[in-house]
Amino acid sequence: MEYIKHLELADLTKDELIILLKERCVFSYKQKDLRMIRWCSLVAESQKIMGDACEEMDRLSGSRDMGKHVKWLAASERFDKGMKLSDDADQYLHDEN
Repeated sequence: MEYIKHLELADLTKDELIILLKERCVFSYKQKDLRMIRWCSLVAESQKIMGDACEEMDRLSGSRDMGKHVKWLAASERFDKGMKLSDDADQYLHDEN
Protein backbone atom coordinates (compact mmCIF):
# COMPACT_ATOMS: atom_id res chain seq x y z
CA MET A 1 0.00 0.00 0.00
CA GLU A 2 1.30 3.48 -0.88
CA TYR A 3 1.85 6.05 1.83
CA ILE A 4 -0.80 8.78 1.65
CA LYS A 5 -0.06 12.13 3.28
CA HIS A 6 -2.65 13.28 5.85
CA LEU A 7 -3.49 16.99 5.70
CA GLU A 8 -5.02 19.42 8.18
CA LEU A 9 -6.36 22.87 7.37
CA ALA A 10 -3.20 24.41 8.83
CA ASP A 11 -1.14 22.55 6.20
CA LEU A 12 -2.79 24.36 3.30
CA THR A 13 -1.31 27.46 1.68
CA LYS A 14 -3.25 30.72 1.52
CA ASP A 15 -4.23 30.07 -2.11
CA GLU A 16 -5.37 26.54 -1.27
CA LEU A 17 -7.50 27.84 1.62
CA ILE A 18 -9.12 30.38 -0.70
CA ILE A 19 -10.04 27.58 -3.10
CA LEU A 20 -11.47 25.57 -0.22
CA LEU A 21 -13.56 28.54 0.93
CA LYS A 22 -14.85 29.16 -2.59
CA GLU A 23 -15.71 25.55 -3.34
CA ARG A 24 -16.71 24.02 0.02
CA CYS A 25 -18.12 24.96 3.34
CA VAL A 26 -15.05 24.93 5.61
CA PHE A 27 -16.91 23.05 8.32
CA SER A 28 -17.69 20.08 6.09
CA TYR A 29 -14.38 19.44 4.36
CA LYS A 30 -13.09 15.92 3.84
CA GLN A 31 -9.56 14.58 3.50
CA LYS A 32 -10.30 13.90 -0.15
CA ASP A 33 -11.06 17.61 -0.68
CA LEU A 34 -7.86 18.76 1.03
CA ARG A 35 -5.72 16.28 -0.90
CA MET A 36 -7.27 17.25 -4.23
CA ILE A 37 -6.73 20.95 -3.58
CA ARG A 38 -3.08 20.31 -2.63
CA TRP A 39 -2.58 18.07 -5.68
CA CYS A 40 -4.03 20.70 -8.05
CA SER A 41 -1.88 23.41 -6.48
CA LEU A 42 1.34 21.40 -6.78
CA VAL A 43 0.58 20.29 -10.34
CA ALA A 44 -0.10 23.88 -11.42
CA GLU A 45 3.16 25.02 -9.82
CA SER A 46 5.11 22.18 -11.44
CA GLN A 47 3.61 22.91 -14.87
CA LYS A 48 4.64 26.57 -14.59
CA ILE A 49 8.19 25.63 -13.60
CA MET A 50 8.50 23.10 -16.43
CA GLY A 51 6.91 25.45 -18.99
CA ASP A 52 9.27 28.29 -18.12
CA ALA A 53 12.26 25.92 -18.23
CA CYS A 54 11.22 24.52 -21.63
CA GLU A 55 10.85 28.02 -23.07
CA GLU A 56 14.34 28.91 -21.89
CA MET A 57 15.83 25.65 -23.16
CA ASP A 58 14.19 26.21 -26.58
CA ARG A 59 15.56 29.75 -26.69
CA LEU A 60 19.08 28.57 -25.83
CA SER A 61 19.16 25.39 -27.94
CA GLY A 62 21.61 25.10 -30.80
CA SER A 63 24.05 27.69 -29.51
CA ARG A 64 27.76 26.92 -29.34
CA ASP A 65 28.29 29.65 -26.74
CA MET A 66 29.36 27.99 -23.47
CA GLY A 67 27.61 30.68 -21.41
CA LYS A 68 24.33 29.78 -23.07
CA HIS A 69 25.09 26.09 -22.61
CA VAL A 70 25.49 26.63 -18.85
CA LYS A 71 22.15 28.50 -18.78
CA TRP A 72 20.55 25.66 -20.76
CA LEU A 73 21.80 23.15 -18.19
CA ALA A 74 20.39 25.31 -15.37
CA ALA A 75 17.01 25.42 -17.14
CA SER A 76 17.17 21.65 -17.55
CA GLU A 77 17.72 21.29 -13.80
CA ARG A 78 14.70 23.53 -13.14
CA PHE A 79 12.65 21.32 -15.45
CA ASP A 80 13.77 18.26 -13.47
CA LYS A 81 12.73 19.97 -10.23
CA GLY A 82 9.32 20.65 -11.76
CA MET A 83 9.02 16.97 -12.71
CA LYS A 84 9.93 15.95 -9.16
CA LEU A 85 7.31 18.32 -7.77
CA SER A 86 4.74 16.80 -10.12
CA ASP A 87 5.74 13.30 -9.01
CA ASP A 88 5.60 14.36 -5.35
CA ALA A 89 2.07 15.70 -5.91
CA ASP A 90 0.88 12.16 -6.65
CA GLN A 91 1.09 11.26 -2.97
CA TYR A 92 -2.03 13.40 -2.51
CA LEU A 93 -3.94 11.93 -5.44
CA HIS A 94 -4.48 8.31 -4.42
CA ASP A 95 -7.34 7.23 -2.18
CA GLU A 96 -6.54 5.78 1.26
CA ASN A 97 -8.67 2.65 0.68
